[in-house]
Amino acid sequence: MTNEKTSRKHSSGKFIDLFAGCGGLSLGLMAAGWNGIFAIEQESQAFGTLKRNLVEGHPNSPYRYQWPNWLNRQPLEISEFIKQHRQQLSTLNRTIDLIAGGPPCQGFSFAGRRDSSDPRNHLFKHYVELVKIMEPPFLLLENVKGISIAHAPIAATDKNPEQLLRPFSETIIENLTKAGYSVFHRLIRAMDVGVPQFRPRYIIFAIRRDLLISGSEFDAFQDFELHREQFLNEKGLPIDRPVTVRQAISDLETVEGELIECVDSVGASQIKYRSPRSKYQRLMHG
Repeated sequence: MTNEKTSRKHSSGKFIDLFAGCGGLSLGLMAAGWNGIFAIEQESQAFGTLKRNLVEGHPNSPYRYQWPNWLNRQPLEISEFIKQHRQQLSTLNRTIDLIAGGPPCQGFSFAGRRDSSDPRNHLFKHYVELVKIMEPPFLLLENVKGISIAHAPIAATDKNPEQLLRPFSETIIENLTKAGYSVFHRLIRAMDVGVPQFRPRYIIFAIRRDLLISGSEFDAFQDFELHREQFLNEKGLPIDRPVTVRQAISDLETVEGELIECVDSVGASQIKYRSPRSKYQRLMHG
């Protein structure tokens, strides 16, 4: 349970997004009613997409960052961002409701090299540094499942014995706990909330400790279970089975005799699109 300080509706709260990529997490938060202030991303092409969609914004879209005047609208590495703007960030202390972000996953992912020495594995330290400067009520981190699984031991040498490594998730949780937060973590599969992908994701959610009633057995993921079925019912999606790929994109199947000349590529053909064929497709068109 939280005390009266957190009783106000936070769905209209302010957030910033670190390691923002193309802005997918920001878009979801904005669609849920949160107000995006700014985002930090160092990869130029990813930031270009984010800037086009959520900084400049589409004329028919309500989703756009407020973006402060002191922050340039360009790619920026997070440690450099903190170094350049520490003073401005200090003035935002306890004025931002949520810091969200997904530190780079390449060093944790089983789909890649999964290298324990990948320097990107340690970028979460800058996330923690910013948390200490701004002290928001809530934190949200997202990453691949591999962040919660220890890397292989480092081989022994003549000078050093074999080193057993622990999951990076434990180090992140330890750092956030020391920074004054109660930390909750869980592996959530995208398929359990209606996405036609298995896609397990390790989620860390944290609440500043002074906002929690001392001695309570609060579980930040309790509402997830309570409202998952309600959410799926409202969207018209199945509760007891995943959305299939066919349910997601069957309206893009090519049908013999229904191809037409492509409107933007001479000599090519395209399907003659009719309409969504499933509840999921109708939901996506909305």
